[in-house]
Amino acid sequence: MPSKNPDPLKLRAEDLEDLRVVSSCVQDALVSKAEMVFEPKEKQFKVHLSRFRWENRQRKKTGFLPKERTESALIFKDIKGVQLSQGFEDPHEIHELLSLDFDENGKKKGIHLTFSGNHEIYLESDKISCSLTDMGDAWATHKRPKHKII
Repeated sequence: MPSKNPDPLKLRAEDLEDLRVVSSCVQDALVSKAEMVFEPKEKQFKVHLSRFRWENRQRKKTGFLPKERTESALIFKDIKGVQLSQGFEDPHEIHELLSLDFDENGKKKGIHLTFSGNHEIYLESDKISCSLTDMGDAWATHKRPKHKII
């Protein structure tokens, strides 16, 4: 059953520090290729995702992190091109987003979206310009994402 999302996120990232904050908020988000779109004329890459609410304020009050997800829009601007690694052939397969990063010195200058299964999306861009916006109410989920510490 959906619950009110009293503190929907609305974040912008314009530098690497900002991008790290957004990355922490979208860690473990679920997304399919069918919910991603590149708009070359607008130079935008848009992702509709199911985001685990790591920042839930209930945690501060009770010490307990409720297991909730919410729908969010992740939008990148000033994107010149998009490259997907292998693993995105099935448009409806669900992928778990692990991190966002910006490489300004490597061969591929731009934003890297890293997914479980060693899959990656590369967004060609000279700068960081993205937003994360929650859309609608949160809902309970049975599982909290777990990771092995490496």
